[in-house]
Amino acid sequence: MNLLQAAQYSANGFTVRSNQGKRYSPEKLNVKWIGVHYASMNNNGMTDEERKGEWEAVISLSNKSKKI
Repeated sequence: MNLLQAAQYSANGFTVRSNQGKRYSPEKLNVKWIGVHYASMNNNGMTDEERKGEWEAVISLSNKSKKI
């Protein structure tokens, strides 16, 4: 998924992981609004490569992560 889709997951309470392996909790991204093509959130020092790369949502189940 792209960063906009990751922002949508984050706004719904999911932790997301970037193509660099960094995890961003909903509190860390702090999505402020989501539009059709853009979202406003904290960038937490993301690089351009990280922003443009693939993202995934993560579900934590008793200290084990499952990719969705």
